[in-house]
Amino acid sequence: LEGRYERVNDRLAAMHALAPEDHVGRLLEDIVPDIAPQVRVNLLEAVARGELVTAEIDGEMPDAPGVPRSWRSSFVPVRDIGEEVVGCAAIVFEVSDRRRADDRSALIAQAATLLDHSLDLETTVRTLCRIAVPRLADWCAIDLVGADGRIERATVACAEGSSEEHTSPSAVAETIQSGEMRIEPVSLVVP
Repeated sequence: LEGRYERVNDRLAAMHALAPEDHVGRLLEDIVPDIAPQVRVNLLEAVARGELVTAEIDGEMPDAPGVPRSWRSSFVPVRDIGEEVVGCAAIVFEVSDRRRADDRSALIAQAATLLDHSLDLETTVRTLCRIAVPRLADWCAIDLVGADGRIERATVACAEGSSEEHTSPSAVAETIQSGEMRIEPVSLVVP
C-alpha cells in the first residue's frame, strides 16, 4: 500500500483545504505532510495485523497552519471479496478541544499542588513562571510593585535554548497602572 487517497468526505477535505476530488491518487505526504508519518505508521500496522488500529494523531492541518490539533483515528483494513487486504479506511474524529481541556485541567492541578507548598511570595512567583514555561509560553516574567512604588522584576523563565533579548519596562508600568491585561510581543534569541 502506498498511502494514496481513494475517497475523502467533504469535512476532511475542508480540513485539508482541498476539494475531495483533488485528493484522489495523491499520497499522504502531498496532502498532510505534518501528520503523514504518524498516519502511515498506523495505517501500515492495521494492514499488517489485519485488524482495527486506533491512535491519537497530533499535528497541524492546511486549513489552520500553526494551530496544534489532535484527532482520534481508527484505521481499518479493507478486504476484497477473497478476503485479501486491498486498502485501509480511516475514521477520524477531531478531539483538539478535549485535549486542550485535559491540558488545562492538568495545568491547574499542577499549579494547585505546587502553589500549595509555599505561602512565600518569592517562591510563589517563581513557581508560577515555572508552570507557565514551556506549557503556556516560551518566556514569562513577573514584575511586582515594591513598598516604595518601584517596579521590580521578581522572576523570569525562558524556554530551553532561548534567552531574553529585551522587554519593555514602559509596557509593564502601563499595565500595572491601567490594571488591564496586555499582551506584549517579546523577541527571543535562540542561539
